[in-house]
Amino acid sequence: MDDFELLRLVGQGGFGKVYQVRKKISGRIMALKVMRKHMVIEELNVEGTRNERSVLESVMHPFIVRLHCAFHDSGRLYLLMDWHNGGQLLKLLDEHSPFTEAQTRFYISELVLAVEELHARGIVHRDLKPENVLIDSHGHLVVTDFGASKISCIDEDVRTNSWVGTELYMAPEQLEGKVYGRVVDWWAIGVLCWEMLVGENPFYHKNADQIAQKVLKKKLVMPKYLSGPAHSLLKAMLNRDPEKRLGKNGAGEVKQHLFFSGAKGFSWKKIFEKVDGPPFK
Repeated sequence: MDDFELLRLVGQGGFGKVYQVRKKISGRIMALKVMRKHMVIEELNVEGTRNERSVLESVMHPFIVRLHCAFHDSGRLYLLMDWHNGGQLLKLLDEHSPFTEAQTRFYISELVLAVEELHARGIVHRDLKPENVLIDSHGHLVVTDFGASKISCIDEDVRTNSWVGTELYMAPEQLEGKVYGRVVDWWAIGVLCWEMLVGENPFYHKNADQIAQKVLKKKLVMPKYLSGPAHSLLKAMLNRDPEKRLGKNGAGEVKQHLFFSGAKGFSWKKIFEKVDGPPFK
């Protein structure tokens, strides 16, 4: 810790805090996640903490936060990551949603590429939500917070019935305690897509039990002002049957959906290479 100057607290969760820090030698601004060891152990989050480090160590991708190093002292664990000064996707949604379909396509496509990379490595995020997606200095999305992630062999689907995540973005099979796989991440992206296009969460309620009931049973009425491809994408991603949900057969079928493939000038290569500037900076 002597190598860093603490600048300010930028986030706080159940297991730790995130600080903006300056590396004394280089002057570089970075993000430092600090977790108290006793809290990690008491809250039975040892596996989640190890998973987070493992994920961040193994992945180098333009839309996934980068880990520079991990270290510890007698009482704390530290993860040093890139600093992204655009804030959370939550702030962008609060200030600018509903987005146009073109704007939504831009952001969702970056999320699709991030999740494609995770799934290719046998990783399910399990907690995709606006608070866990950051905006970089140019306006691109960066997925972060892998404390809830599940890791398996690359060539097999992750199968678990663990209760993790945030109810507003949890797939029905998660809420019901059923065995589920990586397709839960596509449900979460479907919810985020709805929020971008409509400007509100389709399952919002102040009461957690009511949220669960909405996720499990509410009939989703598609806004009439959305295009046919947008309707189709939301309906396919928010299919309550995980065996029929878009993404069940991998990211390829998501990328081939008409919402993306039918858009004039859209290119997955251009998205990956960040050829076009983001809608908001």
